Order: sequence, then structure tokens, then C-alpha cells
Amino acid sequence: MQPSTPSGWRYTIPVALVAALGLGLTGGFVDMQRHLVAESADEVADQTISEAAEQAGQSLGALKGSTRAVTGLFAVQRNVSHHQYGAFVRRVLGGSDDVDSVQFAPRITSNRRGDIRTRFAKSQGPAVSTGTGSTDQAASGRRREYLPIMYSEPLIGHEQAIGLDLLSDPTRRAIVVKARDTGQAQVSEFRQTYGDAAQLVIYTPAYRNGRPPPTVRKRRAQWTGVALTSIRVSDWMQAAATHGDPDLTSMMLTDSREDPPKLLWSIDGTPLPENPELLTSRAKISISDDQDLVVAGFPAPELLATQGWWRPLAALLAGLLFTFMLCFSVWKWLDARRIRRTANDLQQATNRLRFLAERDPLTGLPHRDGLHSWLDEWSARNPERSLAFLFIDLDGFKEVNTAWGHPTGDLVLRQIAERLSVLSGDPDSIVARLGSDEFVVARAVDRGSIDGLATMVVTLVAEPIPIGDRDVQFTSSVGIAVRPEDGSTLDSLLVNADIAVREAKKQPADSVVRFDPVMAAQGASRRQLARSLRIAMRHPDRNFFLEYQPQIDMRTGSLVGVEALVRWHETGRLISPLEFVPLAREHGLMQQLGSWVLESACKTVAEWRKSIDAVVSINVDTAQLTGDFATVVSTVLGRCGVAPEWLIVEVTEGAAMTRDASRELDHIRALGVNIAIDDFGTGFSSLSRLADLPTHQLKIDRAFVSGLGESAESREIVRTIVALADSLGLETMAEGVETAHQAEILLEEGVYYAQGFLFARPLPPDLCLQMWSTGIAMPQALARH
Repeated sequence: MQPSTPSGWRYTIPVALVAALGLGLTGGFVDMQRHLVAESADEVADQTISEAAEQAGQSLGALKGSTRAVTGLFAVQRNVSHHQYGAFVRRVLGGSDDVDSVQFAPRITSNRRGDIRTRFAKSQGPAVSTGTGSTDQAASGRRREYLPIMYSEPLIGHEQAIGLDLLSDPTRRAIVVKARDTGQAQVSEFRQTYGDAAQLVIYTPAYRNGRPPPTVRKRRAQWTGVALTSIRVSDWMQAAATHGDPDLTSMMLTDSREDPPKLLWSIDGTPLPENPELLTSRAKISISDDQDLVVAGFPAPELLATQGWWRPLAALLAGLLFTFMLCFSVWKWLDARRIRRTANDLQQATNRLRFLAERDPLTGLPHRDGLHSWLDEWSARNPERSLAFLFIDLDGFKEVNTAWGHPTGDLVLRQIAERLSVLSGDPDSIVARLGSDEFVVARAVDRGSIDGLATMVVTLVAEPIPIGDRDVQFTSSVGIAVRPEDGSTLDSLLVNADIAVREAKKQPADSVVRFDPVMAAQGASRRQLARSLRIAMRHPDRNFFLEYQPQIDMRTGSLVGVEALVRWHETGRLISPLEFVPLAREHGLMQQLGSWVLESACKTVAEWRKSIDAVVSINVDTAQLTGDFATVVSTVLGRCGVAPEWLIVEVTEGAAMTRDASRELDHIRALGVNIAIDDFGTGFSSLSRLADLPTHQLKIDRAFVSGLGESAESREIVRTIVALADSLGLETMAEGVETAHQAEILLEEGVYYAQGFLFARPLPPDLCLQMWSTGIAMPQALARH
């Protein structure tokens, strides 16, 4: 089973909402930047157009003044020749690049059109006489007024309009009359001449004394003619526009008298837009009291570029980056919350498992591992204090089980545990159950108070226990060992206390015996056995052999592996591993013994692989993991021709927790060899360290398996271990399965692999090979699984 992966789809909605918020803010920020750029460009365009309109108005005023000088010529000089007129005009207006031509039309009254023709003819002569009358005074009939153009000086254009009567056209006549009566220059409608170039014509009235009389009547009487000045609009406006930067503003001139406005000129040939609102900048040029021209325009793309075209783009990129970082942060925050929540759940399960793993399922008291943990913590807090260990064994407890059955025996044990628990009410004391009827009371005491504690223990045990319709009373044997005099480790203290209990059992009931070093003489045989072990290790092939216990898939009965178990023949007798393995560990022989087991198991599995897909497990001790064991494994695999996946290294949970062992296991796993945690639950460690181990399998200790079907606590422990293994992606295998009921419960809890006497005892290699080929018949109770 693989470890669970984060359910990222749950983050989609909040992250999408955050993304929508970020994109909305980004859009608003981009629009704001666009508005600022457009506003800045409009300000520049407004200034450019205002300056152009002001310059055009000043230029128009100057032209009007120059035209009045032309009319003044006729006021001071009665007869003006064409040569004089042309010289005067060129002197006054010759420097104006936008003036097309300057013309003058004198006022003539006559009753005969022939007189007008005569005057036209005379206009080709040296001078023309202007006035209000004619030389032919005898003529009779109604007199008419004429305003023919008789002087024309082209400066840019080439139009010759000599003889054109300005009063013959109603539009011109209206302009002339208005100029005459107001005494002010008037501007005509625009006209297209010379290649459709727009022109502006200024009508300036001329009077005899050079100035307009104060009343309209006198103005009419003293009026002598009109001067016409034609201005080329394109040159006029181009000169006005050069004061700004014409490349940055689209500028055009419109006549506001028409609806819709008429385009007269544009700086770049741009047509008048259909939507007037696009012309964001406007300025007026006052032509007369009732006539204005409008200079309008809008920022050119180049102007927008100069005002920061990149700002909206930069705002967009910054907004997208901000949105991405915000979404990423929200995603990581949500994921961190999930991880913390998962870690809290696993830690709670860990704490619960640790509590259950260190407690006896029947009585709720700490068992050996719980006692070991308590002693380590207490010793760290009180390195100098003495601690008394009272090993308590109930006398005659087996008879209770025989006479009244195991339920009654369990009731007795729970009653005894409840009574002894009164002695563990402070941090310096603990009560534990080691086995069937064996209890331990540990308390920090002075030497003089040990006897009082022992008396309390004997008294509590001796109180009658009601069983059915009778009361049963027990005696006890108590052995005492004191730390540090009688040992510094839990194993040594319990061994010495157990020796004292054996001595107490030789005495009358309720005896209490303090460990005496003399009792250690009984260990002589143990030391002799250690010497024999050292001698046997000189030739391990002669003295040791391996048996293999099958590991079964309980769903099919097929073998999935075998565990190699070492045996020792010494002088004709078979010695249990429970006796010589601790001796080998104590005397530094585990590395040599473990290497022999490794090579022997590899030779066997190499032979088996010729016919079956065999996998073998070997137990590795802590002492083997302190050296370069990975190199030893690699060398043996190569020498025996064994693939790494054919071998499984089993190491106890406590042994795997040290840094050196963990590092060595990493090296072994790197070779391709699988690693299993043996006796899991009896040496519990932190979840973080367990998760870091390169393991693939957890083996549930037989202590938890044996309680299945007898106590709910054992089943809860197994269920918790399976859940923990599933969360870490590990397999589970049960050890010590002896009954079909245990196997059935394991299958119900999701444990499919097991080993134990229910399936097969440890076998010689040839029988194990035969069983691998045939499989194992499962009990009928497991058939439905």
C-alpha cells in the first residue's frame, strides 16, 4: 500500500476565489494605469492645441493689422498705380508665408455700365482714381454702386480676379456690407483654390480719412472700397502648430458655424472622426464677434508611448505575479494545515498505541516495556537515588486456573493489580505486570524503608478475594533488588530480583528475600555455557545449524517467505536460542554468529531459487549494526550468487532507533535488500523516527497476537498497528499465531501474512522446501476469508 497523497482538489475552490480576486485587482490596476497615461497625454495635447490656437489667433490679428495698412494707402493717396500698390503690399506682407494674395476693390457709382468698362481699361494704366462719383456727370438715370477688384498682388497663388464685382454675389455683398457698416474686418466663408487648398479671405473696409466714422451713416458716406487678403489655411495652421510637437498630437481645424462641423484642415491628413467625443482637446480661434474656428485633436499613439505605454503592461505583469504568489501561498498554507492536521491525528494514534503497547491488556498495568521506559526516565531525573525493585510471585496461582478456569484466574489477577496500584501514586513509584502471576513494584526508598514496603505488598496480596460463593486467599514470594547496588539496568535488576524470588519460594509462604551476591553463584553454569559458546564459535558449521519457519499468506496457504532460526548442539543437547543468544550478545559474539547465519541462509536460498521463488529472512542484532554490516551483506550476496530481493533483514524496533543503526539500514536498503521491523510494539519509538526508517514490513509481536480473542485491548493494539502501517505504506505480518481464532481475527483486521505453530514449526531445509512447493492447508475456520 502506498502512502496517501494530498487531496489537492479540495483546494481548488479557495484558490480559484483568491485567483479571481487577484485578477480583479489586476484588471482595476491596469485600467487605472491606462487612465493615468491617457490623462497625462490629454494634458499634453490640451497644451499643444491651446498654444497652436493662440499662435494662429495672433497671426490672424497681425494679418488684419497689415491689411488695414493697405487700406490706409488709399486714404492718404488719391491715385495709386499698380506698381506702387504691388511694392507697398510686398513691403508690408511679403514676409508672411501664409498670405496667398492681397486685392483691393474701390467703390464706384455710375448709371452706365460702359463707364465701368472704361475704368477697367484705365486700370491697366499708371493709376486709378477712386471716389464716389464719375467724370460723366451729364448722364441721366439711376446711379448704381459697384465694387470691382482693380488691384491684385499675388504673393503665393496665381489667381487674377481683376474686374470681379464683389457686390454681384449675395454672399460677398453681405460680408462687404457688414464690414462697411461695422468698420471691422470680416472673414468670408472658406473656399477651395489652387489644388483644393482651403483659403481664408479677410474683408477690410477702407474710408476716406483712413478711420471708420463713428456712425453707420457716415461710414456709408465715407466708404471708399474693400481690401481682400487671402490666407492659405494649411500654411497658416502649420506655422501655428510648429510651436508644439505635431508628431505627438493629431490636430485639425473645424468651422463651428456648420452642423456637423466641417473639417478645414488636419495636420496629418486625418479625417474628422464620426464621434466628436474622440476629440478630447479643443481651443477656439476668434475670427470676429460672431464667428469662431475650433482647433481640436487627440493624443497620437506616439504621445501615449512617451507618457508611459509600458505602465499598463507592467501593472498587468505585476498583478499576474502577485496573483500567482497569492494563490501559491494560499495553496501552501492549506497544504500545511492538512499536514499539521494529519500529523496531529497520527501523533494521537501514536500516543494511543504507545499507551496500549506499554500496558498489559488484562490489568492495565505497564508491562516490561512500560517499566523499561519508566526506569529510563526516572534514572535521568534521579541519577543518584536508590530504587527498590520488588519482584512478586503469587503462590498456588496455577491451581486457580486449573480448578476454576482462566476467567477466574484473570479476575484474580485484576484484583491483585488493583490492590497493588495504591503503591504507585507518585512519580517515584510504579507497579507493573511482567507475566502470568508476576508483578513488580518499584519505588525510590531509603534502605530502612524497604522492609516496610515489602510488608505492605505481602499484606495487600494476602487479603481475601471473593470468588463465587467463597473467598480465596493467596500467599506470595517477594524478591528484592536495589539499584544501583544490585544492578544498573532493568534486565540485571529483574534477573537478580528473580533469583531472590526463587530463594523465597524455598522458604515458607509470604517470604521476602533480598538479593545477595552469594546467590549469583547459581550463575556459574551460565558462565560455563558462555565459555562453551565461545569455543563453539570457532567452528560454527560443526556446532550450529539453521531451521526455517514458513511465513504464510493466510488467504491462500502459500508460502511468501521463511525466517531463518539458529540452533546450537552442545555436547549432545540442544540449547535454546533464548539461552545462548543473550550470552553471545553479552560476550561480543553476535557479529561473528550473525555473519555465519547470513551466509548459511544465503547458501540455502541460492539453492532453493533453482526450483522455487524463495525469500529468506534473517534476524540482525543491534551489535551487528554498529559496524560496516552493509559491506558484509554485499560481500556475502556476491559470493553466494544471491539477488538482494531474495533476502529480508529483520531488526527489532528498539535496535533500529539508534543513529548508527539507522544509517547502516539505509546502506543495506540501498543494496536492494528489504528490511522488516521485528517484535513491533514492544519497543515503541517516535513516529517521526519510524517514518524515516527504510522498512517495508512491520511484524506484530507475539505478545499482542496471543491476547487476540481474550481481551479487546489486544485487538485494538493490532488494529492501531495496522492503521499505522497503512499510513506509512508498509506490510504487516503477525508472529506467534497458534490458534485458528487468532488467525481469523487477524484476517478481519487486514493482516494477511503470518507465521506460527498453527501453520508450521521451524523445519529443516529439505522439509521446508517441500512445504514451499505444496503449500499449507488452512484451517476450516479461515476458508471463508
